[in-house]
Amino acid sequence: MAELATVTVAQGKLAGKKVSSENGTFYSFLGIPYAKPPVGPLRFKPPQDPESWDGERDATTEGAVAPQITYLLNKYAGKEDCLYLNVHTPQISTCADITSSDAQCLPQTSASAPSRVAEVVLPREEVVRVVDVSASTLKPVMFWIHGGSFQSGSGSSKFYGPDYIVAEDIVLVTINYRLGVLGFLDVEGSDVVANNGLRDQVMALRWVKDNISQFGGDPHNVTIFGESAGATSVHALLLAPSSEGLFHKAIAQSGTVLLCQLKSTVSNQRAFRLGKALGCETKDPQTLVEFLRTVPDQEIILAQGKALTDVVELEEVNPLLRGGRVENHLGKATPVHLPEIRTSIYSSSAVELNTTSALANYATEAGYDLKDRAHWWSDFTDKINRPVLANALVVLSSTAEDGEIEVRISLANALVVLSSTAEDGEIKEKSVISTPFIPTDESGPNAFIPGDPLRLLHEGKFHKVPYLTGVTSAEGKLFITGGFDPATITNEKLLPRSLRENLSPGDSYDLGSKVKEFYFGDKTLCGETMDRYVKVSNLVV
Repeated sequence: MAELATVTVAQGKLAGKKVSSENGTFYSFLGIPYAKPPVGPLRFKPPQDPESWDGERDATTEGAVAPQITYLLNKYAGKEDCLYLNVHTPQISTCADITSSDAQCLPQTSASAPSRVAEVVLPREEVVRVVDVSASTLKPVMFWIHGGSFQSGSGSSKFYGPDYIVAEDIVLVTINYRLGVLGFLDVEGSDVVANNGLRDQVMALRWVKDNISQFGGDPHNVTIFGESAGATSVHALLLAPSSEGLFHKAIAQSGTVLLCQLKSTVSNQRAFRLGKALGCETKDPQTLVEFLRTVPDQEIILAQGKALTDVVELEEVNPLLRGGRVENHLGKATPVHLPEIRTSIYSSSAVELNTTSALANYATEAGYDLKDRAHWWSDFTDKINRPVLANALVVLSSTAEDGEIEVRISLANALVVLSSTAEDGEIKEKSVISTPFIPTDESGPNAFIPGDPLRLLHEGKFHKVPYLTGVTSAEGKLFITGGFDPATITNEKLLPRSLRENLSPGDSYDLGSKVKEFYFGDKTLCGETMDRYVKVSNLVV
């Protein structure tokens, strides 16, 4: 049986456990509530302050993860009551119970190393907690935000064990936050507040500021760090006024908010499509939200993919048009919600400078009269049958005379079904990782990020703290392992698409040959050399 350890926080006493590992001994306090359960009328609402409890609360088991479809098992998991965090620390503050009158007689400490005194646990009681830890002995705090495309993941120790970090004399905090539609629904004209998943993170940081000294952590030395969607969150927190003063350093591992913020108009469209899929066809925002609050968490999570554009089977393709424009004859109108596509694209993603304006004209002026003439093309000629981490290249054509409009859509806004031609001209249905509900842009005084992120960065309107950013090596390897087909990867495909577009076929082949030689040497491209291909794929995205 694990040795228990007790700490008192603002809400009450916590009974954690002492843990032994190869790197030493530390204390773990698990499943600590940092906000009220976001259930019932609190669904789609900002996080509320946590409630207090009587007696000792068991902090030896982790809290439930946010409702989600787990990537590895592809199964539903979690509970809506999910706003919990874990604290792993090499030391805990030692405390003594004394009366308030005795506290007045305690000797004063020097200004350079003041004592940390917790707030009274319960007002009107005389007993207070005096912490016997000086500021000079408090440890740095690292606050981990997990990734998972804002759809899955958790702060569980099973995935993010604390051993190595705690061994460096650091206090580690990991959190769960709301995901998917439950964390990022945005319905204009209703009582829904957008970006609650990000607001959960701020609430957890506030809890850390108020309580981490009880675990031997320094509330004035907090580093936030995260990977993928967690890195996007870190970047968002740098721009969020509500997080001011809650952290002092930031590390973003493979993520930026610049490419992962959905337009509110798009999020609204998806919300109404989700409601319709669940049986509520209405145009009234509040009616929609009230209905969605009644849907069980498992049902709403399982249905959230239906908020994306409809899936349509492609009936036939011209086999002579390989590697170029492929015309798909559809049994019904192309599944294009033009305003969604138009408002989801950064102008910098356009192949040509005039592409964005051309697409805007296509969407607003020509609009739905031309939508059944849209043509789709994918740059994925490999035979990957599982979700692919890559940007979709969609080709829209208003008329044959006008030529084609090429638009790159970011992963977060990608459509459900892509198609491409294999060597025999057959259509191979492709899917991308679908993330229908992610952080959205907001307006108004309470917006989480008050404006366009790129503009805010240019204007210097962000928290001035040390910031480290980079990429995670071999990120995305998991997504290609199951469908790696070397036969489909030509020399040209080892080049970034943006470079291929500006080279002749001969030059593309020659340069691709040099890239292949650099990464593979005299080895062939095969399953055994997939690790080398993963390094190349970081270049090819």
